[in-house]
Amino acid sequence: MYLTIMNDHFMRMILHFNNDSIYSKGRKADSMRINNLIRN
Repeated sequence: MYLTIMNDHFMRMILHFNNDSIYSKGRKADSMRINNLIRN
């Protein structure tokens, strides 16, 4: 019982972390694009 709860939590953390890093990469690209527009 305890192991399955921990496993579920761990998997969710991994999925969340992956989504987070993809999201933050996208945000960085967006802000760089905006900065370039402002500069030019």
